[in-house]
Amino acid sequence: MFVTKKKRQRVHIRIGQPVRDVPTAGGIDWRCPISITGLPKRTAPQGYGVDSLQALIHALKLVEVEIGALARNTRGRFEWLGELWHGLPVISVSLPPNVRSGRAARPAHTRRRASVKRGTT
Repeated sequence: MFVTKKKRQRVHIRIGQPVRDVPTAGGIDWRCPISITGLPKRTAPQGYGVDSLQALIHALKLVEVEIGALARNTRGRFEWLGELWHGLPVISVSLPPNVRSGRAARPAHTRRRASVKRGTT
């Protein structure tokens, strides 16, 4: 249920089964269809991934972001079973430590070799 000062409206969020049909340079990737109805603006984003699980996780995160933005922009809120919550799992995305620190490993063939300065004594 989406609640604003003026009204309460039922919202339906549907996340479809992942489908492998997205052509990419590396082969065929996955998408997970999403439908959000009952709001003034109907949205139908899709989650994408290299496998079905990644597409599903991306879809769940997209829904969380979409409805969070709607709540902030309209000063409304979502309720689920009488509680202030949207009823979806909260997805926390974290990066591997080497990416967070900015020291992502580069392939060996692209690394620079350390130059050794030879001095005269």
